[in-house]
Amino acid sequence: MTSATRVLPAWVTLGLVLLLGWQLARLIWLLIPAASTGDPIVMPAGVTRPASSSSAGVDVQTIAAAHLFGEANVVDTPQEPVAQPVEDLAETDLSLTLKGTIAAADEQQSIAIIADSRNEEKIYSVGNTVTSGTTLHAVYLDRVVLNRNGALEVLKLPKDLPQTQARRQATRPTNRINRAAQAPARSIQNVVAQNVTKLADVIRPTPYFVNGQQQGYRVYPGRNRKQFAALGLRPGDLIKDIDGASLTDPQQAMQIFQSLGTAEQVSVTVERNGQPETLVLNTNQLDLDEE
Repeated sequence: MTSATRVLPAWVTLGLVLLLGWQLARLIWLLIPAASTGDPIVMPAGVTRPASSSSAGVDVQTIAAAHLFGEANVVDTPQEPVAQPVEDLAETDLSLTLKGTIAAADEQQSIAIIADSRNEEKIYSVGNTVTSGTTLHAVYLDRVVLNRNGALEVLKLPKDLPQTQARRQATRPTNRINRAAQAPARSIQNVVAQNVTKLADVIRPTPYFVNGQQQGYRVYPGRNRKQFAALGLRPGDLIKDIDGASLTDPQQAMQIFQSLGTAEQVSVTVERNGQPETLVLNTNQLDLDEE
């Protein structure tokens, strides 16, 4: 009987070859000792080891000066003025003219009318910017204090300030005497300044706006509520004009209000409970010297 030769399939042969190769590789790795973790690693020739960060000389100032991420916006903080007595402050050399003041007990209610070199008048409250670098710091009877880049300066009422001209009614009795004329010994400047300031203790006007447009002034009693009521006014009355002069122009409105301090009698149009009314205010009955 003749013995037959059996041939294995090709895929079986390939599998046996791969298995033998894998076993041979394992045997080789077992014969070669592995390097320990403490052994130094030999660097190939020509390769330079990087210097450690501790030995490198880093110029931090140069990097910071380069502003790699841009520069932060520097905000100039207003300089705080050094407190000084008002009498010791120097007069400002700015081209400004003080036209009038109302120095109320609450400085936030105090205002000043200041004209620039072009004689354009504006109304300022404490903290408002008058010119570049200059703000209104305080308001007094006959002067204001300006904060000019951290230095306090004084702007005084001119000595030749004319008396506030009030619009007169044609039917006014001629035997009434203006209170300002009863004090000839006092300068006109002092009469106007003191009367207007004391008037602020009777009437406290607040600008009233509709859609950004001034419509007049709402009036409220000051410290002297009795004299406020004696004028015939009520808290919250909206005064729209005085002697026909509209109070819708912020630049002129406070000057018109100042006329109440020297006029004997004025006619005002008020809006009360939504209805317009005309009132005649006998301002000469006010005792502005009453404390």
